[in-house]
Amino acid sequence: LSPESFREFFHHSFLNPRGFCFERSRLGDPYFDGIFENPRWDSLERLVFQGVGVRAKTARQIAESPHLGNVENLEFYNELISDEGLLSLIESPHLQNVKHLSLHQCNLTENSMLALADSRLGSQLESLSIGRNFHTDETAKRLQALNAEVTI
Repeated sequence: LSPESFREFFHHSFLNPRGFCFERSRLGDPYFDGIFENPRWDSLERLVFQGVGVRAKTARQIAESPHLGNVENLEFYNELISDEGLLSLIESPHLQNVKHLSLHQCNLTENSMLALADSRLGSQLESLSIGRNFHTDETAKRLQALNAEVTI
């Protein structure tokens, strides 16, 4: 399946999902170019990426999409979104309903996690999982001070 065919499928083939999980396919960023621009994502409440090879570029596209404003659960497992990707999510004006954020093994450093602790996104969370990312004891304390259930 080519990136173009994959994107074409998402532009025309599904009806307003409430949750969507991309997993274990190692598609990578080229497959996700532009798919979150489609208004059909407006009803999405849960978006999961698990081992599909997305990086900061896809995280930035998620952050920039006005069609993902209803997402409450945003999950990345074994995705290399890095600090750049997390900072895009933090700065997003559209992700105002995210309550559950999982960032497991996403190549994050304490810089982006401290930014999360000080952000609007961090303050709205009910749960946060940041397993297998680099952090110091100070970073862990700052994140655990959020009004959320934090798993490190």
